[in-house]
Amino acid sequence: MSESKFNDRNIDNPVYYHNYTNANSENPYLFVSNSYNGAAGYKDGTYLVPFDREAWYEKRKALSFYRNYMKGIINSLVDPVFNAPIIRTTDIQITEEFINNVDNCGTNLTRFAKEAVLQSRLHGVTFIVMDNFSDIPVVESDAIKLRRFPYAYIQPAYTVKSYDNDDFGNIKSITFYGEDRVVGKQKQTSDITWTDVSSIITYYVDDKPVDVIVKTHNLKTLPVISLYSVLIDKVMVDSPWYDVAKLQLALFNKDSELRDQERAQAFSIFYIQTSQKAANLGIGPHGAIILPVDNNISITPGFASPDSGLLDILQKGIEGFITTILESSQKYGVVGVKQATSGIAESYKFFSTNQELKTTANLGEEFERKLINLFDLYIKKNSNFKTVYTQNYDTYYSKLTIDDYIKLLSLELPDEVKQAIKKNIISVYLDNYNREDLDRLKNLIK
Repeated sequence: MSESKFNDRNIDNPVYYHNYTNANSENPYLFVSNSYNGAAGYKDGTYLVPFDREAWYEKRKALSFYRNYMKGIINSLVDPVFNAPIIRTTDIQITEEFINNVDNCGTNLTRFAKEAVLQSRLHGVTFIVMDNFSDIPVVESDAIKLRRFPYAYIQPAYTVKSYDNDDFGNIKSITFYGEDRVVGKQKQTSDITWTDVSSIITYYVDDKPVDVIVKTHNLKTLPVISLYSVLIDKVMVDSPWYDVAKLQLALFNKDSELRDQERAQAFSIFYIQTSQKAANLGIGPHGAIILPVDNNISITPGFASPDSGLLDILQKGIEGFITTILESSQKYGVVGVKQATSGIAESYKFFSTNQELKTTANLGEEFERKLINLFDLYIKKNSNFKTVYTQNYDTYYSKLTIDDYIKLLSLELPDEVKQAIKKNIISVYLDNYNREDLDRLKNLIK
């Protein structure tokens, strides 16, 4: 960020200081999350890159807006899976209670797993920590009544400070950034390190340790689940959506540039040549420029308008960015369908392929099994837990109308994809046929 704030009150002598956030200098996982949530520099406008010698940066930030396609894209990979039925079974009461309240804040396993899977899909990896209370009742019924049994929480990838792994990439210990605290008048930062036997909270002042709290769990295994949605080529894998986030950033800037130019140039100014003494009115749609009479020059009254060519160029650039974002999402099995909302305004609905939704479902099942296995280590019991996610999401596409299908088929998609869409139309709209007849009709698709 820059050294100073901006003050534009002096019109004759504007000050060229910019409160700018360079997204390239941010933690890449955090930037991807900000792009998904429309947070940080999108919310306050500081992701807008200042023009050279830009004097009115604060006004441009105030006029900025964020078109968030990324949230719809990511949600389309996750929402259908967790809107479908999930079957879970266990014969241990305390495990049932855990399923109903995973984080000790009332979050059930469906909601918790959805957030964990979403973070994994978004960043490529996320981490889930399980901890337990120090004062655990001896009687299980009391533990259930008081909610004194293990709880879990999510540590997004951008909260990882450091880690230690073996030659095969397995994490031996991992450190997350912790919460700040104030002791007296002294502000202290912290981190928490997890190993296979303990957790260690360290507090710092000016990067120097001032307090250490050690808590032993003795599980002999790391109580941290690493949930990967991409091929594991390193512990901290690259987010598959970083490039799309950068496209969203570029679109955010381009929209601001167009909005700025529209406001600066879209209003015609009336001009007139007259012998009457009159001061120029304030320049704007209701103002005028008064030109002096000159015997050698005669100017017909009219309106001075800026060249609209620049706005056209900016608009075409914006459309290009949107197209690129949609094309990039298709590489990950997500299709954006354009729909008219009101007037000439347009928006998109996003739909993921059945294969990508199955990938999400498998990720959810994997996470739940790992979570309950870890829970069993803490309570020293076997929960006999089973979880089954829906594996066929073709019915989700029944939410599309025929017009939506027509739009999908009009896109420049591979023939194989168009064949799959046509077969899905048959499955959805001819579902009263028996299985043999449906299969026969699908085989007619070329």
